Amino acid sequence: MGATPQLISNFTPPSYNIDILEGAVMHAMTICGGAASDVALNHFVQRYSAARGKRLKANYTNTKLLPRLLADRKIFRVGQHMYSLNPMFVSGNKQAYDAFWVYLEFMQSLDVVASTMAGFSPAQISFVRNNAIYHIVRVEGNGQNELMRLMRHEIDMKQRMKDEKYKPKEKVILVFDSTEQALACQYKLINIETMYCIIQYPEGEYVPKLRFCRPEDLNGGKKNTPLQN
Repeated sequence: MGATPQLISNFTPPSYNIDILEGAVMHAMTICGGAASDVALNHFVQRYSAARGKRLKANYTNTKLLPRLLADRKIFRVGQHMYSLNPMFVSGNKQAYDAFWVYLEFMQSLDVVASTMAGFSPAQISFVRNNAIYHIVRVEGNGQNELMRLMRHEIDMKQRMKDEKYKPKEKVILVFDSTEQALACQYKLINIETMYCIIQYPEGEYVPKLRFCRPEDLNGGKKNTPLQN
């Protein structure tokens, strides 16, 4: 496992052994707000295993992994499809849960998993990929409040890194409910490289539809933009 660049002051190593599947799943649940659906966990398990060169059966998570974790009382079932690290879990963190689905699109290596953490405010999840820090921010409305906090973060980082020769590259993914909200976002208030994601759950579905685009492409009427490294 490669070393994680110490670019974020509050980074702490994962509390679980992410070199084994069970530990990686529990780490994933931690960054997902402490709870996740079986569908989201299965997506994580399949991507994690693929990154290790393994291929699991499609039903492995539900028929093998989750029952084993339940039997060992490492996780708890708190709903028809929801699992939690805390047996007293009442309601989930919707923002962290949505951010987790976005994160899964970037989980292509174990080094990404090793660097993943609960993000600094306003980010729900942060991780390092290809020597850049990615922040996933599930915004409310047009994201004005989150942009203000990102501006403060830029000022803090500039002050913190003023005497450093190496300055980390940061990227932010702003997650919206709708295209209309994204169009109303004043993304030029920040200097961090920005990507948008529109997240929507089809009726009756647990897996959201994600649309990624650059702010300038969205305003110009272009369609989906491929994910960049």
